[in-house]
Amino acid sequence: VLAPAHLMDLFNIVVLVAAPAFFLLVLLVTRFRRSLTWHSVPVKFGTCVLVLMAAFYAMVNPVLSMPRDWDLFSLLALPILFLLTALLADGKFSPEDRGLLGLTPIVAGLLTLPLFLVNSNAARLSQRLEDIGEYAYATYYSGSSVLIQMGQNLDADPAERLQRREATLDRLHPWSGGDPEYGFLMAGAGDMRMMRGDTTRAESLWKRSLEYDPGLGRTRSNLVQLSIIQRRPREAIEQLDRLIQDDPKNVRALHQGIGVALTLGDVARFRAWMARLRAVAPLDPELEKYEQIQPLQQFRARVVERGAVIGLRDPLHQRIEDTVPLPACADQGAKRRIRRVQHLLDGVGHILRGGGVTVARRLRSRGIESGIVVESGQDRRGLPLERGRRP
Repeated sequence: VLAPAHLMDLFNIVVLVAAPAFFLLVLLVTRFRRSLTWHSVPVKFGTCVLVLMAAFYAMVNPVLSMPRDWDLFSLLALPILFLLTALLADGKFSPEDRGLLGLTPIVAGLLTLPLFLVNSNAARLSQRLEDIGEYAYATYYSGSSVLIQMGQNLDADPAERLQRREATLDRLHPWSGGDPEYGFLMAGAGDMRMMRGDTTRAESLWKRSLEYDPGLGRTRSNLVQLSIIQRRPREAIEQLDRLIQDDPKNVRALHQGIGVALTLGDVARFRAWMARLRAVAPLDPELEKYEQIQPLQQFRARVVERGAVIGLRDPLHQRIEDTVPLPACADQGAKRRIRRVQHLLDGVGHILRGGGVTVARRLRSRGIESGIVVESGQDRRGLPLERGRRP
């Protein structure tokens, strides 16, 4: 609370919002200074109450964006109540003392008057929060990005919100440097672009925001999801490495990582992230599904090394086409063996697409232990099929 940046925060905002109240206080004290008995107990109590209430309203007033200290400064309510009770219990008030007592709630009311005036209209509140936030950013940074976001989110028009956010980024760029607050605002602009379907611009803003603040986990997760949707698993894996490293207990990131590792046939990452998911969420229902898919992916990785063409479905139900050309060798027998393996893998893909247990039995007879459980379905004639079992 007593940090220099925090005190500067309080000073700037109080001067911006509550300056008329302090001016009136000084004016009244100057006017009645000869009537005040400064050493009397009522005057001392009244002064303490005034100071405490001013600090209380300044620190917890929502329009001042100071809610982070409400728990500490709300404790002032008890001494304020005690002092007011002690002051009211003393019946020996001179007219000047009673005037000072009345001055306390008047000044306290003036401190909260800006809150009422600004909150009476959402548009004015939105613009005011944005203005205060930008001024705060240009002077001392602390907490300003959250204040700007609060103000702009009050705008009901998504297009207007995006336009205001990008204008804010342009205005604040001279002070941005390597400031994480600027990265937070830029990531929000990327979110807005994504909501409008502009994936290219959204991805660009997200990547730039990570240059300002690499710790934006939600933004990094958004990049991973976008890479998965656009079938760019190798780009996703780069972001996932950092995301899981920063937050090893991020279950969503672990699920994304396992899916991408399966897509790429990356057995090492698959095992590492599976072990971490078991430790973090041992009751996760997806664990069993991953365990069933693992043997197939290990077999798939071995065949890729031999130069086969495969087409399977990963746990995210996306079509994955990894084409590896046949090795240039003179051994026709080797080529025939590779084509045979390719044919067998095509059969596995047929199973995953609902081809039935007949193909599964034929593959098992050829020594392919894929570990796939074939669900009940129908054959080409529409007849029911039995549930396949693990070979």
